Amino acid sequence: SFELTDRNKLKAIVVLMDPYPSFTKDGNMIANGVPMSCATTGVLQPSLELWYGGIENSYLGFDPDMDMRPLNSYLRKEEHVMLLNSSLSVEKDKVGSHKALWTPFMRFFFEDVINKYFKGLPIVLCGEAAQKMERYINPMIHYIKKVEHPVAASYANRSWNYDDMFKWVNNLIRMNNGETEQIRWYRKKGEQETEYPDWVTGTERVNED
Repeated sequence: SFELTDRNKLKAIVVLMDPYPSFTKDGNMIANGVPMSCATTGVLQPSLELWYGGIENSYLGFDPDMDMRPLNSYLRKEEHVMLLNSSLSVEKDKVGSHKALWTPFMRFFFEDVINKYFKGLPIVLCGEAAQKMERYINPMIHYIKKVEHPVAASYANRSWNYDDMFKWVNNLIRMNNGETEQIRWYRKKGEQETEYPDWVTGTERVNED
């Protein structure tokens, strides 16, 4: 997230939980540490499926014949959205196990970087772990929205209550910076694909042993 998102072009931040704690799911390699991503081909985590579904429900013009679900690396590198976990690592098969280890870093990131060097950022906090970061964000400088994490909806086998977060972000950007600066949450099929390194796309597999 820090390498792919250009700090000079940052438009919004979305904070989630922690990396997927399991290496595999149904025999597919999924763990790569990238928020809202997975190192599989054609297999999505349920929470990632809900993420894409939220975007498509928000923008009813999404046409599966003409539009595509890009890697979320596209949002970081080309749309300048920082997707960030509240914990940047996790113990295998133990959700939230490194939460306390990362709290000082996240506090520094928001208090000493985001509050000091940026203004007017839409910041979305997805889930309880992310929402604890609210105490470190200056509400007089940035816009804050709290929604549930999609994993909560996937566990309950129901729709994700994303509270129109994608349009909320774009509405703020449009009001403050103009129509052309809005985030394209999905892209057209046939557009030039950005070349990403293997560690981003998941083509370089992690040895579970």
